[in-house]
Amino acid sequence: MVIPKRLTVAGRIFHILFPHIFQERSDVYGHTDFSAGKMYITDVDGAGRTIREDALDITFWHEVFHVIDRAYCCNMIGQQTSKEDMIEGLAQGIYQMLVDNFNPLKPKEWE
Repeated sequence: MVIPKRLTVAGRIFHILFPHIFQERSDVYGHTDFSAGKMYITDVDGAGRTIREDALDITFWHEVFHVIDRAYCCNMIGQQTSKEDMIEGLAQGIYQMLVDNFNPLKPKEWE
């Protein structure tokens, strides 16, 4: 998967800094700074080895889900809330992010 340079989620643009080297902690693969509108994703682990592509993709989606949780689920994933409310928030957030950022997924016009 190609990590994009920017992504729109919940009407906000996030600039993706990739590859990013985390100086402060070596056990972090990704981080989202909501106030700055930036996602940081590394392509190396704490020992300087290149991260496998599947792990890199998972890190990207992990950060996207943090944004969706905050925007559509009131930062409540993992809290005591209705499962259906969380699934609905995730569904709306994922759908919006995919449609806004990936052209092949644009909904078909009504015929």
